Amino acid sequence: MSRSVMEHTIQDILQQYVGTIMALSIYKVALNRTGVPFQELSGERMANFLEELKYGARFYFKDPTKRDQCFRQLDQALKPAATDPGARIRSMEIAISTEADIVVARNQGRQICKDLGFPVNLQIKVATAISELTRNIVNYVGRGTIAIKPLQGKPPGIQIIAMDKGPGISNLDSIMGGTYVSQRGLGLGLRGTKELMDDFEIATGPEQGTTVTIRKYLK
Repeated sequence: MSRSVMEHTIQDILQQYVGTIMALSIYKVALNRTGVPFQELSGERMANFLEELKYGARFYFKDPTKRDQCFRQLDQALKPAATDPGARIRSMEIAISTEADIVVARNQGRQICKDLGFPVNLQIKVATAISELTRNIVNYVGRGTIAIKPLQGKPPGIQIIAMDKGPGISNLDSIMGGTYVSQRGLGLGLRGTKELMDDFEIATGPEQGTTVTIRKYLK
């Protein structure tokens, strides 16, 4: 079921029991309390949205039988997206130029890991790696992007690609070898990121900028 069809199905179910105006109100309040647009709901966030819908709707039922019927229909419509998060977690690309962008990228990456079922220690590793890569962009180039993609497979994983159009890294061997020391942390950031991740790839040059690709798997 597509997201647009799912969205209409939710409202149709509610309208059958509480009417059009109340259905729209319950939907909007539940979405607002969940904190993200409907198209971005997946995994735990979809499960939270489902619970918010039920919580908001329960006050409009005098007949518990009808309430239970409504809730069963909502479960049937939304449970697949709530219990199978990996298939519906979307990729995203975030422009990086400020400290605030670093925070957004880190939080989004950690949330995707959480939706994929990563334990807290792996969520922290991924968030730390994203922080290091985005901070390098802000400190050394000023502008770039982070692309975050869930990897569907067994085991599931997450891929992060940090890209910039800067001058490239001329002393990459010494940085990755540990002989280069930078007061702003570039060496530690790249080496540390490599140690945190399962896969680490870097391409850099004066004509191409720098692209760092990292992956972490649930295993």
